[in-house]
This record gives sequence, structure tokens and C-alpha cells, in this order.
Amino acid sequence: MPQLHLTKADGSTEVIGLNDGETFLGREPGCDIQLAYAGISRQHLRLVTVMGDTFLEDLGSRNGTYVNGRLARKCALRDGDVLQIGEIELRFERDTPSPAGEAPQDPDATTVLTPGQFGPQSLAAREAGLPVEGISPVAELSDAATLHPIRTHFDDQSPRDSWWSRLWSWLRR
Repeated sequence: MPQLHLTKADGSTEVIGLNDGETFLGREPGCDIQLAYAGISRQHLRLVTVMGDTFLEDLGSRNGTYVNGRLARKCALRDGDVLQIGEIELRFERDTPSPAGEAPQDPDATTVLTPGQFGPQSLAAREAGLPVEGISPVAELSDAATLHPIRTHFDDQSPRDSWWSRLWSWLRR
């Protein structure tokens, strides 16, 4: 079960377990996790835990929510992420490994992929020389030009005849 570790001013730590589904955090008594600290909105953020993965959504709080020092509106939480809410810090821990990337027990089951693991963002990041956690096997075996052929000008002469040029030459005969 994912957990939040709250370090209090006196140095003690409180562990807050996150159940599957939605968990609301804020000052309001109706919140699942009530934290009466300065700088925390009545309903500050929502945590959604699904199949072992936890996602954070700031609910339009006045002071914002910071994850690892960066302002975050919506994001997936990873093990060890530090949430800064007002003047308090919460450390996120997932005690079970994520099912993403693991082989499913049932061969017909769907494997959950982590955001950014596959897709055109990974290809663009690789071309830009940025570190990427995972790249599509198709992208590794292919050239970017064969995956996404782009013609910038319509008057460019293509090395191969287009369908229209073949039709036009056939009609001229």
C-alpha cells in the first residue's frame, strides 16, 4: 500500500496509508487526510491510487503543490518523491513495486505502462539527446524519417514518385 510520511515540527514522523481510489488532502474536516497547517487550502489536492500507481492533482490551491521542488498541477508519483504543501513536506513511498514493466501473470492481461515510457515523446527525446527511461522497440529498430516522413514544401521533388505524379503521367499518355 502506498504511504505518505509526514515529518512534524517536533521531529516525529506520521505514516499515512493511501487506499485504492481517491484521497483528498486539505484543512477541511471532510478531507480524508486533514492537515491543519498554514498555507494548506481547504481542499488542497487529490491523490488517486489505481493498481499500485498513485497520481496527484492540485485542486487549484492558492499556494500550489510542489513535487521534488517543481510546481505540479497533475503528475504520477514515484517512490521517494517529496511533496511540499505550504510549510510541510510529505515523502511518498510505494512499498510494492509498480506493475509497469513486469510481465503479467495472465498472458491476455494488459500491461500498464508508465507515462512517457513509449511513444513519440520518447523518440523526440532520444533525437534531442535527452535521457529516456524506455523507448519503443519499433523506434529503436527504425529510422525517424521512416517513422514520420514529413514534406515541408509541396514543390520539393521527392526521390520516389508520388501517387499523384504516377497518375498524372499515366493520364498524359
